[in-house]
Amino acid sequence: MMTNTPNKIYLVVGDDLEDTSFKELTDITWCEDRIESNDIAYVSEQFLLNLFSRRIEEIDEFIKLHSEATMSGQKQIHRLRGIKKIIKELTKEIQAL
Repeated sequence: MMTNTPNKIYLVVGDDLEDTSFKELTDITWCEDRIESNDIAYVSEQFLLNLFSRRIEEIDEFIKLHSEATMSGQKQIHRLRGIKKIIKELTKEIQAL
């Protein structure tokens, strides 16, 4: 497995591409920093999946610590469970790309 891969890169596509299809481009390079305003940002799939996984773990820990919460706390736990469900759905969508 490759190591030290960047979490985010930019495709450097060049100038004056207002009505150009991406498929028509040639000689595209990439950089870890934005060079031109029309560079296209890409975020690592693995970075996003790891980020989502950490957030799910944080939600689970919060719910575990506050399971005996008051009514308002229970509402917050309910909302967090909804957020967790959304994060899991996003994870599946990213994996399906």
